[in-house]
Amino acid sequence: MKFQQAGCQLLMFFVGVDILAHDVMFISFNMACSSWDFS
Repeated sequence: MKFQQAGCQLLMFFVGVDILAHDVMFISFNMACSSWDFS
């Protein structure tokens, strides 16, 4: 059952990275849009 527990932790890690990457992309997109508005 150790393998199953490790797999679950790995899955949670990837889900967390996916959410973090989504937030970073969203912030970068907003910054790009605001910089285009000023130009």
